[in-house]
Amino acid sequence: MNKHPHKIHNSSAKTWKKVSHHPNGKLKSEVPYVNDKKHGVETGWDENAQKRWEKTWRDDKQHGVENWWYEYDKKWHEMMFKNGEKHGMENWWYDNGIKESERYYLRGREYGRIEWDQEAIVTKVNIPALELTPSPQTKHKQSKKQKPKQRPQQQIQTPNLKNHIGG
Repeated sequence: MNKHPHKIHNSSAKTWKKVSHHPNGKLKSEVPYVNDKKHGVETGWDENAQKRWEKTWRDDKQHGVENWWYEYDKKWHEMMFKNGEKHGMENWWYDNGIKESERYYLRGREYGRIEWDQEAIVTKVNIPALELTPSPQTKHKQSKKQKPKQRPQQQIQTPNLKNHIGG
């Protein structure tokens, strides 16, 4: 069994995979490299050869989706990255399959979240209104006779809780 990185050469770039194994000999992880930087989908497995995580890399920074699973393909965690920072929605699930939380990120900073208990009842909502400033290219002069446009109210979607609140 080869416990050292397995290298595959490509004519246009130095491409190889770092491969590791559990003590029982089963595959533990594979990490793709291009020009000595992580690039592609990293995959990890537990001692029973079940996939536990996948991470997407670009030029040694996480970029794209990261997924983690409980046993038997139940999703545990999902997160989006952009240039090494959390960016987009992050989801967590309880082991019973009920969503635990949604968190929202912009360039590495959390700006809101919704949380549920194990019966899918919302326990926390924290989504502050985002102050959006139009760019100079999109700013329009309003004539004195026009009324300013009202910003539409934000809608928050929550799961159907009808069966959980006696409805």
